Amino acid sequence: MDGQPQVNQHIARFTATPDAFAWLANSYEPTGDLQIPMITLHKTRDRLVPFRHDSVYQDAVDKAGRSANLLRRSQDSFGHCDLGLPATMQSFNDLVGWVNSGVKP
Repeated sequence: MDGQPQVNQHIARFTATPDAFAWLANSYEPTGDLQIPMITLHKTRDRLVPFRHDSVYQDAVDKAGRSANLLRRSQDSFGHCDLGLPATMQSFNDLVGWVNSGVKP
């Protein structure tokens, strides 16, 4: 048996207040003003977060003049947040290398 259920039992859970939900629903809009490197990972057929959001974010980053700090990656498959360990670790290692070297992967 993998350790995930046991791990999840020990994670603190929080509930947002109604005013916090209202603020997010009415006020939150990413600016795209990336001050540090960022790699996004998306599945093209994610039913929870549509892939078009990736392009919308790219537009915000472009408008903020921060395109040099964004690298978008996608995987042509269904699902959400389960890109697999190899793809996730590759992106993490690429991000660390980018931060340390200043060279975008």
